[in-house]
Amino acid sequence: MKKTVSLIVSVSIMFFLNLAGCAELQKPGAAFDHDIHKLAEQGEAISQSKIGESNKSEGVQQDYTKVTKWWHMAAEQGDAYSQRVLGEMYYYADGVPQDFVRAYVWMSFAAAQDTDYSEMRDTVLKSMTPQQVALARELSIEIQNKIEQKTKEEI
Repeated sequence: MKKTVSLIVSVSIMFFLNLAGCAELQKPGAAFDHDIHKLAEQGEAISQSKIGESNKSEGVQQDYTKVTKWWHMAAEQGDAYSQRVLGEMYYYADGVPQDFVRAYVWMSFAAAQDTDYSEMRDTVLKSMTPQQVALARELSIEIQNKIEQKTKEEI
């Protein structure tokens, strides 16, 4: 019940921000920033993704450790958008070392939920060696087990 209320509050905040299109409210440090961080720390994936997004926006000094942390937290909860972003970060070496294995794994998880991400996943695959593909299979099993474990803990 508590997670449902948190999710409703977070979705309402995100809806308001997107509807209003108000740049002042979307900046880190705005009045609601504390609430979004609180929800994110409680494990709410949409808030985690939003924090990652706000820390990766233009005009914000990049703290890739924080950005990557929040994207990972949301991606490990099954958030397809966060999975895609992580995949791209690893593919393009955007704040993290280039890693085709991790890029492919995260893009595969994202593509499993949204076929719009399939093209990027296939692009990553073309850059990989057979050994990297084998490593990606192993890593995807590890991550899938981690995601399933988190899901069981929430139930």
